[in-house]
Amino acid sequence: MFTKKPIIHNEVQILIDESELESYYAESYFLYKSHLKYLIRKLNTFKLGLAQGKREKYFQLLTDSYIRNIHNVNNIVSVLEPKVTLEAYENLQINTTDNTQTTLKDFIYLRRDWCFKSEPEQQLKTTIDSLKIELSKIEFETGNALFIGCGVGRIAFEFTDIYSKVYATDKSFSMIWHLQKLLNGKTIDFYSPHEKNVKTLQNVAPRYSAKIPKDKLNNILDKFEVFVSDVLDLPFKDNSLNSVFSIYFTDVIALKLWFNQINQKLKNKGLFVHFGPLDYFFSNEQEMYTAEEFKQFFENNGYKTLIDKTIETTHLEDSNSISYKVYRNWFFVAQKNISSNSTTFEIFDETILKLRTPVSYKREGILDDGEKELEATLNLPNGTFTGADAVIQILKLLDGKTPYIEVLSKLQSNGFDVNDTKGIHDLLLDLLKQNVLKIC
Repeated sequence: MFTKKPIIHNEVQILIDESELESYYAESYFLYKSHLKYLIRKLNTFKLGLAQGKREKYFQLLTDSYIRNIHNVNNIVSVLEPKVTLEAYENLQINTTDNTQTTLKDFIYLRRDWCFKSEPEQQLKTTIDSLKIELSKIEFETGNALFIGCGVGRIAFEFTDIYSKVYATDKSFSMIWHLQKLLNGKTIDFYSPHEKNVKTLQNVAPRYSAKIPKDKLNNILDKFEVFVSDVLDLPFKDNSLNSVFSIYFTDVIALKLWFNQINQKLKNKGLFVHFGPLDYFFSNEQEMYTAEEFKQFFENNGYKTLIDKTIETTHLEDSNSISYKVYRNWFFVAQKNISSNSTTFEIFDETILKLRTPVSYKREGILDDGEKELEATLNLPNGTFTGADAVIQILKLLDGKTPYIEVLSKLQSNGFDVNDTKGIHDLLLDLLKQNVLKIC
């Protein structure tokens, strides 16, 4: 089922290309180390407040809660540290303005998912029941489902009664690390500190314990598998998944960056399920689609809309806070509806391509009017391509790392006329259809 060799680190299954592992460890370490520094700065502020002798109980509660949470985050940092190389760390390119990359949200979702408090349970019940009721009206295969951006996994977990196998993945090492601990029967203790919007001191720093009840664990057996992976490079064979769920994740990464991956991995008649807002946690307004544009994008790429409605829920409600959000979640289900003898591909500016397998070519000398010329011949599945110098130069730039728009720029720097981008675009689409190329 998987196309990548699993790497197990501290009980966490990681399905990322080995060539990308060092970078992944370094980036994760940097992010958790940064969050640890943030927590320590906050802790020092509370200690200063405590030393001033005013509101001692308030500052003591916050100090104690932050010390506990710092201990938890420090454990994650310590787990990752041995895997980080100096070279990978020095070569990191981090978008520090992206708050989704610098803020650890594990404790928020552990409280919602696995502490079984009344308000979070009501949100989960509304979400899960809405999904299950509407899906029960649709005919679809229930062999397997993938939940992308699964967080600490409760919503994915609750679908093991529908699908024979549920895969839950997140790129966050800490999310999967916490989830795996729970699946191993362990309890995770943490605090949920509130500096404001509290009614009494009892609400300032409540302590929680996250745990999966034994009866729930016994029921899933081998039906639930969790792992770290990148939605831009999913570790599944093409046409292998019956359903892909994106619950509170769709707006984290621009649609055009991950659509091809989902489209390739879904079987024909497979379902894509979105549930959540379209808040968008990136800065490119060009990619902040309305729900109507999002739906149209899927329909333009061979999908049939089955569900398009709004479900209202509270979001991360906590009885210890006098403030909470209410979401009008967009609930969208589309079914892949491609004829068996055709496959659609899309190439966008951000699309990254690489060769599936090595491609052979040879150069032969040709005498023309007494001058010797070398002509390249490329061997492709559909036959031999003669006069392939330009194609070879293009293929050399498809390294699995460089976006299509940058490939065009490099071609222009090498003397190519890229005004006719349609010709290059059509060539790459043809090579995708021949399985010479793949989208990363």
